[in-house]
Order: sequence, then C-alpha cells, then structure tokens
Amino acid sequence: MVITFPNNKRVEDNVIGSLISSEKILVNNIRFLEEDCFYDNKNKNIFKSILSLFKDNKSVDLMSVHAQLKKDGHNIEYGELVDLSGNTENYRVSEKCLVLKEYAIRRNLIISCNEISKKSFDESEDVLETLEQSSKTIDNICLQSFILINEYLNLDTEFILSSEIDYNRSASSVEKINEISSQFNSKEILFPSGSRQLYNISDFPNFKTSSIVTNFTPYNQFTKQFVPSLSMLDILMFNNKNTIRYLLNDFKKYSLDEE
Repeated sequence: MVITFPNNKRVEDNVIGSLISSEKILVNNIRFLEEDCFYDNKNKNIFKSILSLFKDNKSVDLMSVHAQLKKDGHNIEYGELVDLSGNTENYRVSEKCLVLKEYAIRRNLIISCNEISKKSFDESEDVLETLEQSSKTIDNICLQSFILINEYLNLDTEFILSSEIDYNRSASSVEKINEISSQFNSKEILFPSGSRQLYNISDFPNFKTSSIVTNFTPYNQFTKQFVPSLSMLDILMFNNKNTIRYLLNDFKKYSLDEE
C-alpha cells in the first residue's frame, strides 16, 4: 500500500516559482524554508539548488537555477522552471511558506510516531528510554514551529525549555512556579485565562500575579460568522503581519483574584 504523507503540491509550486521570479520574495522568505518543507522530489531538488545559489551569494534566476540543477545531477528541463515561475502568484508568500512548514511538521510527527510505535511493540526496547526519546522528539518539533512563527512575525522572544531548567521536579505545581520564577528574578507571573480556578494570589507572595484574557477581535474567515479560538494557524492564514501583531496584544490583564 502506497502512503501519501500530508502535502500541497500547488502551494509548493507557487512558492518555488515565487522564489525564482522575485529577488525580494527570495530574500524575505527563504529563511522560513527548509528542504523538508517540500514533499515533491522535483520541488525539493529545485529548492536545494536555489538555497545553494543563495548561500553562495549568487544570482537566483531561471538560467542560474537550471545550471545549478545540472551541476547537482538533476535532470529538470528549463521549460519546467519557466512554467513554475510564469504561473506563480506572488502574494502572501510568507503565509504559504508557513503552510509548507506546517505540512513538514505533520510529516515529521507521523514519522516520529511510527518510530515510537515500532519501539513500543519491541519488548527488547527499554520502555522508559523510549518514553524519554519520544518526549524530546515531539518537544523539538513543537519548538521549531514556535521559532518559525516568532521569526515570521519579527518578535524578539526567547524560548526556554522547562526540561533545561534545574528545579525540584517532585515539588507541587505552586512550588515549581515559585522556584522557576525566582531563578529568573521575575517580578510578575502571567497566567492564562481560567487560572484562578487553580491558583490564588496567596500562593505567590513574592510576585505580582496577573491573568491574561484575550478579546478575540473578529477578522475575516471563510465563514460568514466569526468563529473565535480556532488556532494560531487560522490567524496566520487570514491576517497580515501587522494585524497579527495587533491581535497578539489585544487582551486585558487582570489581577489573578479578579478574573
């Protein structure tokens, strides 16, 4: 049985064509892409040639990409490149790159889950080691998606994995939050909406505690009636960067005891 992994060739073709036909699009978007963003082998090879030219500070156009493909041993006709660059739509390319990245993450998740499944069936494998490796694999895939979106939105956010912080893992959740916050010399702890049901201000005597409640400002979707709280991907697909940055700051902050 042939298994087709999640992909979108039309979007792949469009992104490849845009990278070849527009230097501005190339410079602004190539940092969002990796080889595994392309499921179609032909598009993957074309991207590798584009990336090679870009890293060598060489011009990226139809002739140079075709020459690089030949040099790399790939037999792709010049006319195929012309078709890709000629039938492209040079708008919202950054969003399309994120779509390709999402498909790549989905494929990596499927591959990782298959590997985890095989090890789980193999009784010779150490189950605790398999569990630890599984957790690290999924954490890394999630982190890469966060970093990608952060770069796309030009946000200056530092990501720190809790697994890399030295704290008492056998402590209660309140004790863990207090300990980690102290390590980073925090003055305020921000909680998501609904945290009042879990914590009280008295749990954190050395910190200001606030709860963030999103306003869910409507934006255009495929449906006539706005549907809030779908996903970050929904926001990325239907809004430009400036609107997304506005939406990220469109919230109210309450003291933890007044949410």
